[in-house]
Amino acid sequence: MKSFLRFVVLSAFLSAGSLAGAQKITTALQLNDYLAGITDSLFTGGKEWGTAFAKANENGSYVSIASHRTRLERFIEKKRIEVVTLKDINGSEKLRLAMLDFLSFEARMIRQTFIPFEQFTGNTPAEDIEKAIVALQTRSAEEETYLDEVRAAQIEYGKKNGFTVAEQE
Repeated sequence: MKSFLRFVVLSAFLSAGSLAGAQKITTALQLNDYLAGITDSLFTGGKEWGTAFAKANENGSYVSIASHRTRLERFIEKKRIEVVTLKDINGSEKLRLAMLDFLSFEARMIRQTFIPFEQFTGNTPAEDIEKAIVALQTRSAEEETYLDEVRAAQIEYGKKNGFTVAEQE
């Protein structure tokens, strides 16, 4: 029991330390850049999962993609906590809420569309794999709506605070 309590206290201490880094944001531009970094990191993580999936799809060993998914899930949960605890700076409420909606969507999408692939083996019928791919593509298309909301809030926030948001490629 003592070791469990020590673990809880240590976890809380480490979490508080990681959240403190996010709280050092003091300007609107810093906040914008921090939130933009979250979407960039998610894009990178999604690409890594996609690369691992392509390899798994070739060799029929889908268990290897689980680590990429869990890494993404941990990242999303950590960032959700950080964004919730961030103080609003110069009218950032709408941008923060748009980011939280996006992160919640990402978490749901991963649970609903990434996890099913992990059950597949080399013996899984091609039709089942194709069905899961279509579900992933459909859900991924919905992602754009959430990104558009973040982008619109980001542009509005930039206008209010005197900076321009760079165009995405």
